[in-house]
Amino acid sequence: MPLTKILSTRLTLSAEVLSEQTELLTVPHPIMIEILRKNPAVAQAIMNYALSQMEKYQMLWLQS
Repeated sequence: MPLTKILSTRLTLSAEVLSEQTELLTVPHPIMIEILRKNPAVAQAIMNYALSQMEKYQMLWLQS
């Protein structure tokens, strides 16, 4: 997909922001897959982060 098409793509997102500011980084799926295939350490770090966040919010949900 040409970069101009990627940059002009629009999408709708819904999110709950728990702070006054947030930053959103979007990476097109094919590019992300290529990065992860070339850098297994990046893939592992992303998985570890996602799992830790899931555990964190699961604990908060159980406490509520």
